[in-house]
Amino acid sequence: MLRPNYALDPPPDRLTVGGRSYRVATDWRTWLIALELLKGMRGADGDEALRRLAELEELLFGGLPEEDPGAVLDAVAGFLRGYPGPPAEGAPEEASGCSLEWDLNEIVVAIRDQHGVDLSWRGGADLHWWEFLLLARTLCGDHYILRLAEIRTYRGSDRTLKEKKRRFALPRETGPSDEALLKEIGREFYGA
Repeated sequence: MLRPNYALDPPPDRLTVGGRSYRVATDWRTWLIALELLKGMRGADGDEALRRLAELEELLFGGLPEEDPGAVLDAVAGFLRGYPGPPAEGAPEEASGCSLEWDLNEIVVAIRDQHGVDLSWRGGADLHWWEFLLLARTLCGDHYILRLAEIRTYRGSDRTLKEKKRRFALPRETGPSDEALLKEIGREFYGA
């Protein structure tokens, strides 16, 4: 049996959570927001994590009856991956050298140029998250974003490329504990 694929299987518009099927938002822009909510859950205390989970459930499902948070997050994580493909090494942004948060403009321009799909505010194309992922993953050629990803994932010893890798590196994300430490340091040294 073939794994789910774009040729034979439409991307899903329902997710199964706790044994029940729920209609889910599918637009790629909605899932960009969902990714940010999920990132904010990392390292968040219990109340903040539950608040973000409720916001995520409202965004994606229009709200859910009482469901196990783990089951909700498992279903969302599965949907985030899109059509099954080969596993990538490392974290998704590490493996690809791209960040949907920091590189979205360049990705949208490359998709427009290569695939002819205008995802900008002007084009306003509604597109399923899984189709967006396919378009982004199949970019090839001389797009700026692909060169940038190549530089960010460079592992050789060329000094010029190593300097470019440092200069174009993605910003290091700070979690709640890092932010608390930075505030404490600021108060200690600057009275802030």
